[in-house]
Amino acid sequence: MPKKKSRAGLVVALLLLTVAGGAIAWARPWGRTLDVPALVAGVESGAIPRAWVTENGIEGGIRLLPVAAASELLMPFTASLPEGQVTETVDRLRSAGAAVDASWEVWRLRGLAVEAQGRGRYYGLEGGDVLTYAQRLAALDPGNAEAASLLLKVGERMAWDAEAAMTDGAPDEASGLVQTCLDLVPDHPRCLEVSRSEP
Repeated sequence: MPKKKSRAGLVVALLLLTVAGGAIAWARPWGRTLDVPALVAGVESGAIPRAWVTENGIEGGIRLLPVAAASELLMPFTASLPEGQVTETVDRLRSAGAAVDASWEVWRLRGLAVEAQGRGRYYGLEGGDVLTYAQRLAALDPGNAEAASLLLKVGERMAWDAEAAMTDGAPDEASGLVQTCLDLVPDHPRCLEVSRSEP
């Protein structure tokens, strides 16, 4: 008899361990790695209410149970992103209803823009210039005063280059620069001034 009891106890213990192991494997308390479609789907379903940008991409928590009482029971996740996709992904997540803290990326872009400005890399480099960083900064943080200031500086450089192009006998290039400047900052004083002096 004792052997039967001990055997039954072992079976129960193994069963409990299997169930517990399965629950842990499903919940993954150490976290999950998501791709962008899964991240967006999680936000749209309400499983991911908020997230934040980090040096590793986007992080946050997934609700384990769709119950109000367990709304703070979250499983951590990380979604790796190439640098160029951060702004677009944050916009998608916000549009889908998530609260996304992008302050780390705002800080990073500000530093990159200042560095590009110090090297005289204002525009026309297909990324890695002040214009690119300022536009991404403005997209992440609409109304950001620093982004507006950086765009003014880019416009100033375009106006200066437009004047140089006119002096060199390249009116089409000058006109294109002025128009690009005014598309960025419609009331840019220097670009307006140069536009009135165009032949």
